[in-house]
Amino acid sequence: MDFSLPFFFQSYRRPSDNGAAVLEIISYILATSELQNIQPGKAQIDLILRDKVWLFDPPLLEDGYHDLSPLLEKNYFEDLQALDSPELTEMWPDLMAQLVEKAPRLPAELREFFQEKIRTNLHEATKLAASTDNCAMIITVDIEVITNMSYEQYHQEERDDHLGLVEETYYQVASTDEFDEFDELIEGEVGWSHGPMDRLSEDAIDHNVIIMAYDEGEVVTCTICLEDILMDTIAGWLDCNHLFHPDCIMQWLRNSRMCPNCRLELQEIDE
Repeated sequence: MDFSLPFFFQSYRRPSDNGAAVLEIISYILATSELQNIQPGKAQIDLILRDKVWLFDPPLLEDGYHDLSPLLEKNYFEDLQALDSPELTEMWPDLMAQLVEKAPRLPAELREFFQEKIRTNLHEATKLAASTDNCAMIITVDIEVITNMSYEQYHQEERDDHLGLVEETYYQVASTDEFDEFDELIEGEVGWSHGPMDRLSEDAIDHNVIIMAYDEGEVVTCTICLEDILMDTIAGWLDCNHLFHPDCIMQWLRNSRMCPNCRLELQEIDE
């Protein structure tokens, strides 16, 4: 591929109440010599959609990331000039429907935000193509939705889905009362419990999280919300030397006593 030709890349990362979502759009031009299955003046739009869960309290040796639904890969073909108003193309209703059907946990406000960014980037692709005669384009729209769940929530969904009990479910990190009610239902069924004794007290959270300015010279990403921790801003540090936004790690430790990165188990303070 000739990367001397114009190409365009945009990445959008947004936290939600129960996780995060990432949208990446790559638009690049194919010169005449590279055209194979795409005719000049045409655009191939590749939609990739991943619906994943991040387990904030997995058992030891179990990966924290799991697929909630099969990877979606779909291709659309449109006239380049038609992308000047992408919402009027034949592929637009189907592409938008995929966001609803294949990513049901994507919050409505993020879905609308992503829809607008996709529309804007497809519109901008026509301007990019105008700089090269007799060309075609490939535009990749890559979406990843990450939902935070407890180990019990995830396996409860697996059981319900197997029994045909779940059609569409939205998850959020449970409150203390919700965890207590859930533990009563499933304790002993999966052989592992995340009950009140597994959570840290507020005093222990304050003791385990060191709040101080971050000034170590490079941008670090908070793995809970996927947003950057910028220089000279306040961060929350754990004993393992991993750092996060203070609000993110404090909320995390109200549901799990393990570091999100290395699974270090934090200890309750002696009374």
